[in-house]
Amino acid sequence: MSPRRRVHDDDESSRLIVDPSDPGHHLTGPFLPQTPLSASPRAQSPATRAWTARPVPAHLRWATQPASAAKLLLVPVLLYANWLLTAPLLAPGWPNPFAPFFLLSGRVPDSPAHDPRYQKSYLDLVFIAYNVVFFSLVRQLIVLRICKPVARYFGLRKSGKIERFGEQGYALVYFGFFGAWGYVTLPLLLSPFTASHTPASASCPSSRRTGTRPAISG
Repeated sequence: MSPRRRVHDDDESSRLIVDPSDPGHHLTGPFLPQTPLSASPRAQSPATRAWTARPVPAHLRWATQPASAAKLLLVPVLLYANWLLTAPLLAPGWPNPFAPFFLLSGRVPDSPAHDPRYQKSYLDLVFIAYNVVFFSLVRQLIVLRICKPVARYFGLRKSGKIERFGEQGYALVYFGFFGAWGYVTLPLLLSPFTASHTPASASCPSSRRTGTRPAISG
């Protein structure tokens, strides 16, 4: 016999008779289980669809594909080399228009050759854009060729964890290299740490910009 049954009293109202041996006999009324214990288990919710990354547009593939970034970087280099070979015959004396892609521009005319000075120019934007592509190539090579194999070697299987390991690995290489390089270049730059050890011509801001010696009064 079921532990719960309904009986009708004299006024035809319904009341619940609970079997004391039932473990849930203290639940009454609306607190009773809505699904019978003998019913089949509730069907599981459908599995959510796995997230897939959107395809990268063609004009931004250089940011994720090392081969595309390498092709973009080679174009100015080949044009620069072609100009060096053909300019003496076709346009002697003309500056190479492809040099600003990977060489500094805006040199101060009267700065000495052994210690050149540079000023800001609009061609700096071309130099920055080229280096953005260059460091995108370096980043992807480190992440795909070094960090991902290391992550799989140490047992990482989920793509999210592998991507995170690659990002942290690149950050370690980037800041480790340029942090050490900063200690090498710091003594060569004008700074409060080196001002007391530099000659008067190097400590003057105007002479650093133009390459001229400061005037001495008296």
